[in-house]
Amino acid sequence: MGRYTAVQYERKLQRWAKKSPEAAKEALEKGTALVAREAKQKHLSGPRMPVGIGSESKPTINSRGALRSGITTKVKLDSKKNVQASIISKHPLSRIHHDGALLTAREQFVFTLPGRQDEVITRQVRMPARPFLRAPVQKNRPKILQMIAKKWKGKL
Repeated sequence: MGRYTAVQYERKLQRWAKKSPEAAKEALEKGTALVAREAKQKHLSGPRMPVGIGSESKPTINSRGALRSGITTKVKLDSKKNVQASIISKHPLSRIHHDGALLTAREQFVFTLPGRQDEVITRQVRMPARPFLRAPVQKNRPKILQMIAKKWKGKL
């Protein structure tokens, strides 16, 4: 990024995107695909890692495919030549996994904690937040900004 701060660089790229929206759209399509691929490979595959940054051997969540297959990317160019990119998960439980939640049952339920013999009887269970999209977005943000700048400079 060189001589600009991240905020200055982002503003500059937004101005460039207005001048060449097709190039920005193409670069953002590659960037969102990069983020989705990393989320699927490092955060939603293999044996479960309790909390933390995922890797290919220890992902954040052990998904049997439902969360993984629900991740989609969408890049659109509106009539005002604004480019919008989104990476979403369509699975109904993805928000609970990503942000955490307090799950409450109508009746008491019994479960056994890993590594313990005794049973726990409760109506509420706190599911911890295990974000699987936020980390890849933050990690790849500089790469995506560079992709946009490279595409735009190629269109001059």
